[in-house]
Amino acid sequence: QESEMRFSIEVEKEKHEVRFLSNTLAPSEVKCARNVQLSTSVINTGSEEQDDASLEVSNEEIGIALKEAFELSEDAFEDDSKFSKAFTIKVPEDADAGVYPILSKVTYNSGRNSKTETADLTVTQCEIAAKDEEEDVREAEKKETESRLESEKKMTEGKNEAEKKAEEERKKAEE
Repeated sequence: QESEMRFSIEVEKEKHEVRFLSNTLAPSEVKCARNVQLSTSVINTGSEEQDDASLEVSNEEIGIALKEAFELSEDAFEDDSKFSKAFTIKVPEDADAGVYPILSKVTYNSGRNSKTETADLTVTQCEIAAKDEEEDVREAEKKETESRLESEKKMTEGKNEAEKKAEEERKKAEE
């Protein structure tokens, strides 16, 4: 005997809601290779279309300021309800070693709502750069030593000249 049941499910959605599906850096740590890719995806889970959404990616310390505008449909089963973007980020050669939070901010509902996510980028000291710095320090120390020796030499020569003049004056006084 077969029976059939029917259910009706009502889903209440927020009127305006956009969520991050993903926000990842690859690689999340760099040494000498200075390009990373931030892959970000958002989805409209609200009941209203978002025709003025934007995604901003930023970090002031390493000079990242990217922005992309887009629209999102209200039907979660349509591809247009999602937005995905891969940003290529060039890390400056002179960036200090450290952790840099890369902020991703999606703004929607005519700028009245926003959500943020952060992906941490770790920049480690490039071994080549570290060797260059060591060589620079050694070179500076060498120049400083040479300069000090040159100064000491001039001082010694100056003393010798003064001693010679004093000797000559003594001889003249004896004569």
